[in-house]
Amino acid sequence: MREIFKWVSKHEGLIVLVAITVLLRLPSLWEPYWYGDEQIYMAIGQGMRKGLVLYKEITDYPNKPPLIYVLAAAAGSMFWFKSILLVWNVVHVVVVNRLFNQLWSKKKWLVWGGSLAFMLLTSLPALEGNIANGEMFMTMPVTLAMLLLWRERYFGAGLMLGLGFLFKIPVVADIAAAGIVFWVFRRRLRGIMSWGMGLGLPIGLVLGLWQFQGVSPVALAKTALGSTGYVASWGTPQGPMELRLAMVMILTLGIYVLRKKLTETMAWGSVWLVWAMFGATLSGRPYPHYFIQTIVPGLMVIGSIAADWKNRINHRGNWGGHEIGNKHLSGSQILY
Repeated sequence: MREIFKWVSKHEGLIVLVAITVLLRLPSLWEPYWYGDEQIYMAIGQGMRKGLVLYKEITDYPNKPPLIYVLAAAAGSMFWFKSILLVWNVVHVVVVNRLFNQLWSKKKWLVWGGSLAFMLLTSLPALEGNIANGEMFMTMPVTLAMLLLWRERYFGAGLMLGLGFLFKIPVVADIAAAGIVFWVFRRRLRGIMSWGMGLGLPIGLVLGLWQFQGVSPVALAKTALGSTGYVASWGTPQGPMELRLAMVMILTLGIYVLRKKLTETMAWGSVWLVWAMFGATLSGRPYPHYFIQTIVPGLMVIGSIAADWKNRINHRGNWGGHEIGNKHLSGSQILY
């Protein structure tokens, strides 16, 4: 019993944060059905429960990768689908708190302020975080992947990014950001093979499973990932996809050039944010829940600005004397 009280005392802040998350999300378990995507997922999930093969005997347009439909099938009802989302988001809040604690362990006000901001932005209806949609499910494994990459757990990070991609295609932008930050900026390839193996494993398993059910990898790619026509059917006020991609690449190059004048977290968060913005605007649609993808990197950038207002970059413009997380980084330990 003493150990339990000790654990509770040590994690009381996180327990309170989780409790608030649950309280904010409880009404969504019983609210009337009002968002069409949830009902489409449930309809397809019910068909899968009756033995219909996804992408062959029952389908959606535009099709999503399979995990959102698999979750709906496993849930069996909207109540349990939303319950899975509630638990999923609670896990995400914990992961975000651990990530921020890793980045700003000496600045607890940033850790808890950022965690609270994330919890509110994803739990309140403003960004439609209370609906069981792909963005809410895909972002948790992406955030966990970034935390694992920071800790040099490359295979697990790749695995999480692969799982995120199997919920929705825009995770490809987060995958690009991870590759750029942790390998292009570093100019070394340590761990990249393990990362690639982890990334490919869940995707390969899905391809194999649907091949066994009579859906070839080519057909699966065309149906599960083939939403280009749907994307192109909408006008994009942000400009053509090629133009937006070019802008993202130019911004990334600019961050790379300035990387030695930025803190590690600022450079990492900035690259992740510009690519997440590209992913969020991939379809050119004005749906608030798309911007769930940008919340964690956005908070990282805001937090980095707040964290470093007293810690000015030294005259040489490097990170040799910056304290990040629990480690005091030397010149040989910096990210880039």
